[in-house]
Amino acid sequence: MPTFNPLVSIIIPVYNGSNYLREAIDSALAQTYENIEVLVINDGSSDHGATEKIAKSYGDKIRYFTKENGGVATALNLGIKKMKGDYFSWLSHDDLYKPEKITKQIEFLSGLTNKNVVIYTDYELINEKGKHVETRIQDHEMLEKIPIYSLLRGIINGITLLIPKVVFETHGDFDVSLRCTQDYDLWFRIFNDYKFVHQPEVLTKTRFHPDQDTVSNPAAATEGSALWIRMLRTIPDTVKRDAEGNLFRFYLEMAKFIRHTPYVETIKFCSEELVKYASSSKEVRALDYNSAEDVLRTASEMADIGQLIASQRFIVTLVRQFVDIAGRNDIAAQVVSTYLSGDAPSVTLEYIKRHYIPKVKKSSTKKRIMFCSGHWLTGGMERVMSTLFEELHAKYDIFLITPFDDRKSMIQLPDYVTHIRISNQKFYDSFDIVSLTYAMLFKINVVIGFMNLFDKQLELYNLCRDVGIKTVASNHEIYFYPYIDFNFHNIVKPRIDAFQNANAVLWLTNFSAAAYGLMAKNSYLMPNPNGFDIQDDGSKRDEKIILAVGRFDDYIKRVDRILECFGKVSKKVPNAKLVLVGRYNRTSPIRHGSRVSVNDLIKINNIDEDKIDFVGEVNDVANYYGRASMLLVTSLNEGFGMVINEAACFGVPTVCNRIPGLEDLVVDGYNGKIVEQDDIVAMAEAASVILCDDNERERLGRNAKLHVKKFDRKMIGDSWEYLLDTLIKNVDQGDEQAALRKRLNYHISDYTAYGALLLDEMHKMIKSSFDGVDARKLDFMNSQPRFIRRIMKVRRAVEVEGVRRTVIIAAKKIAKKVRIVK
Repeated sequence: MPTFNPLVSIIIPVYNGSNYLREAIDSALAQTYENIEVLVINDGSSDHGATEKIAKSYGDKIRYFTKENGGVATALNLGIKKMKGDYFSWLSHDDLYKPEKITKQIEFLSGLTNKNVVIYTDYELINEKGKHVETRIQDHEMLEKIPIYSLLRGIINGITLLIPKVVFETHGDFDVSLRCTQDYDLWFRIFNDYKFVHQPEVLTKTRFHPDQDTVSNPAAATEGSALWIRMLRTIPDTVKRDAEGNLFRFYLEMAKFIRHTPYVETIKFCSEELVKYASSSKEVRALDYNSAEDVLRTASEMADIGQLIASQRFIVTLVRQFVDIAGRNDIAAQVVSTYLSGDAPSVTLEYIKRHYIPKVKKSSTKKRIMFCSGHWLTGGMERVMSTLFEELHAKYDIFLITPFDDRKSMIQLPDYVTHIRISNQKFYDSFDIVSLTYAMLFKINVVIGFMNLFDKQLELYNLCRDVGIKTVASNHEIYFYPYIDFNFHNIVKPRIDAFQNANAVLWLTNFSAAAYGLMAKNSYLMPNPNGFDIQDDGSKRDEKIILAVGRFDDYIKRVDRILECFGKVSKKVPNAKLVLVGRYNRTSPIRHGSRVSVNDLIKINNIDEDKIDFVGEVNDVANYYGRASMLLVTSLNEGFGMVINEAACFGVPTVCNRIPGLEDLVVDGYNGKIVEQDDIVAMAEAASVILCDDNERERLGRNAKLHVKKFDRKMIGDSWEYLLDTLIKNVDQGDEQAALRKRLNYHISDYTAYGALLLDEMHKMIKSSFDGVDARKLDFMNSQPRFIRRIMKVRRAVEVEGVRRTVIIAAKKIAKKVRIVK
């Protein structure tokens, strides 16, 4: 039997390679296999003949060719054209062959029946000085089982290959348009027709150094991404399923691998494919998972590599399947408990099976809406939502998602509201993902966000847009609140961006709706509904009670103004009494950086403590409205001032300082009194008049009842129904916005006056942003240099992306509107 002894052509392409070329040629000539030829192709080197001098020094030991510079592919193609051998072996000018490289490969090939195969081997890595760095030993068993991974795991090193010349005759040469991926492009083109066989031996040395084209060429990542994506799109699904069992698992393994590469577009592509197949019940089957641990382990794999959306889709797909399979509800409940609820108190497996699983298993005939809120405690937000729940539950299936801990609310949720409770950690770490998961599990039609100063709530709008869930951003602060409070400067731009992705952005007052309306087309007016029916009781108040309602441990409510005002009132009206209903702390500083407490303010203003009633949080605030002579509101800003309308339902007039937006609720001299900010003297005078003049108080109280009728809960409830029904119709965005403007449009009667008010607010906003941190804050911050640097960085970001943009746009549009109106 004749010995298998084919001629092997070793081709060395080189460009400006005088530093390493001699070592490469020497390693080729040192091969123990004798039937070789060595071809050196000079790709137009520009090193003043240094490369050519080395090559020519070998005389007829090698075959030397020179050409104009055109890239590695052109040099290799010339070598292929000139080669006389039966097999092609590529040696880069900066790499090395071990002496037995060709001998071992021919011996390996001689043992195969089919000689027209491509052989590749393991290899060593060396540095620019030729020192050993590491040895790359591939998983031979895996490569025999899943041959495609030789390509899709980037395992093949070109200098380890031995390729039959017939390959080039049937599939062409290297693509000369590619500067960095010409090798894998060719391997992929021939893969289906020529078997790639792994020879588990280390036969070459690959050098890593800064001058390599794949390191220095900026096109490497772009070109590489295009090739990877083309491979992934072209490989048949049958091959992918053979590799990992299903397309979901295939792309999960791809995502794990590709994230370590510089191929950004490929990473994005794999992520999108993983999300797609994680949502497919054909590719993700409950029958393949025997326990919650199995499910959560796979979900964690995705989370660990940053594939949170895919992880979320995977959970939704499986939980829906588990609830439809007899005996699998326990697994579904365990997955929901661990992945979504966390360690929220009282959210047991039984609670989940009783309250959540039926909602997943059986879709209601009603459309479903989900409110997103903070802790369900005792405050204005809870009262607003409770009223909305009452108005909406007949038509919609209502869900409420909140963080949950041991604190109890004075406001009870009705049974018709499905309360989704999550742990504090889940809330702060992954509220966006958790909420989206529940929204998809329960097939929610509209998500309504009540926490638009929370970054996770903002991100939820972006996520919902991607899956086609309609969203409403319901704002309960004045539009400029995050501009004024430096603690929220970092969300100024994310909030604007996220609101663009919400279907409707609601504001409680015309002022805020118009301010945001200058920036976008999805701004609508939706006041809070009255929390109480208008009372018929017109009985005379015997006591002279000034009522204040709010969270008095929040400096925005300005409890210091309340106490200073009451101190002045009590001198004029000795029998006056102050009642504070809401959260408070008498011993803590009234604000960060201050040393003054409520107790200190009582002494400073010479107030008799017997005249103050600190009530705290209650569930019967109506009792206090019914006894009050007037309501005092001293806040720095208010999104709506719901307590004003609540008090008005009981015929209680309001004294407040001038806050943009409150003009919707209080008409000076008609249903209350408005004084300028920090004019405590005027405020005390207005309060004293109401307390002492029964006729004036009764007149203002009657008008308060008349004015508050426009916030009737049924009317507001109908507006919410109109909003939700319009969104659920899922019409074109332009038609949707036009329909909503018909019913929910804001109204500014005098744009000149509004422009002046708006620009005044902007002046305060800019002053707050750029005048620096006030002295009281500096007392704390002087010892916090990192904190100061962070704040100043945020301020600069606000200047560039938030405040300046808002001011410029608003000023231009206000000027335009004023001209149009005139």
